Amino acid sequence: FKVVYTGSIRKANGLGILVDAAKAIRDPRIKILVWGEGDEREELTRRVVEEGLTNIVFKGKVEKKYVPSIVSRADLNLVHWGEVHLIQYGVSYNKLFDYMAAGRPIFSTVRPGYSIWEKYDCGRDTEDPRPEPLAHELEKMAALPPEELSRLGENARKGAEDYDFRVLTQKLPGAEVQLSDGLSSGRLRFTCDVKSAVEHGELIFIAVGTPEAADGSADLCYVYSAADEIADYMQSYKLVVDKSTVPV
Repeated sequence: FKVVYTGSIRKANGLGILVDAAKAIRDPRIKILVWGEGDEREELTRRVVEEGLTNIVFKGKVEKKYVPSIVSRADLNLVHWGEVHLIQYGVSYNKLFDYMAAGRPIFSTVRPGYSIWEKYDCGRDTEDPRPEPLAHELEKMAALPPEELSRLGENARKGAEDYDFRVLTQKLPGAEVQLSDGLSSGRLRFTCDVKSAVEHGELIFIAVGTPEAADGSADLCYVYSAADEIADYMQSYKLVVDKSTVPV
């Protein structure tokens, strides 16, 4: 019974709990496969070896284009975060829609305020993220009848269709008209002139890419560059909001 996690392996992700849960799992069918890179992978891999665990494997980094193939071969795809209080407002996990499109059940180690897997009845989660209860929940998932696992997986695949770009664009009726009205009225404008943008705005959003570096950490150079440009042209108080994905 293959349980698959894909994503970063950094301290913020708190993947040590998966190693602890693996120690507590008694069902010999369950194997946790962790795909990804980050500054904690080496330490967690060392723990697996030293503690003699054979039911969890850190597979290393893989290109994004291979993720759909990997998650489609799982029996259960794993959503995991470290404990962060903001989860109470809901989550948008980067790989969640890959998981759903793969047509496999989903299990989350946290219970957010808004849950897509609950909305589509395509997975389960746990209120108790400690290793022993997590191990128990994974064993319960592995013990589900094949037809129930298939039902959850099919619900996931159908749910993914709601997030297809072609479907989402149909949910924006009148968007072109609103865009045209905003431009003609002056309420909306686009510019490449950072100076005029900073002078205009009291609230400034940074929304730039933070690609994964070679070691799996987030490359924040674009965030720093944007912040530097804002600072160069600030002449009064500004509230700067970082919308980019960054470590916490």
